[in-house]
Amino acid sequence: TLFVFPQAPANIEGDEAGPYDGRAWWPIDIARLQVATLTGRLESLADEHPPGMDAARARLGAFLDALLANCGLHGDRLVLGGFSQGAMLTCDLTLRDERPLAGLVLLSGTVLCQDEWFPLLARRKGLPVFQSHSPDDPVLPFTLAERLHEALRSAGADARFVRFAGGHGVGQPVLDALGAYLQEILP
Repeated sequence: TLFVFPQAPANIEGDEAGPYDGRAWWPIDIARLQVATLTGRLESLADEHPPGMDAARARLGAFLDALLANCGLHGDRLVLGGFSQGAMLTCDLTLRDERPLAGLVLLSGTVLCQDEWFPLLARRKGLPVFQSHSPDDPVLPFTLAERLHEALRSAGADARFVRFAGGHGVGQPVLDALGAYLQEILP
């Protein structure tokens, strides 16, 4: 088993992203996220195609091509996943790419580009998908994560959803369930 965690290219600091520090695949407008959540205008988030997402998808696809070639791995043994923006990016790549996958892991992500993603979901019918999100996530709306989960299930993905208390993060219940998921899909 090989675990590889590519680092998002942009460093964000508390000043530009509210109280959050970390890495990003594309620019984050935290104020816009918070206003949409507080005013109940979540549709604008679900429909959004963030600037920089296409370039991030191309970058991640090239990374995967190199990784698979250098390690002699096959896509049918590859589980692709990420946290927050990484979850949204890996979901986007999975839906737009043809490579075989053993599974998809979406940790504290949400739906984006729903008008583009939802018609593509049927292409991944049967794909094992592990998704987690916290109802008290202050960054990405839980209701949109639930919407993505229901769309995955409706399109025939073998989708499971772990709800946990813990804000915008990954809690121990998620890690425990993720371990069981990986053992199940990668015997």
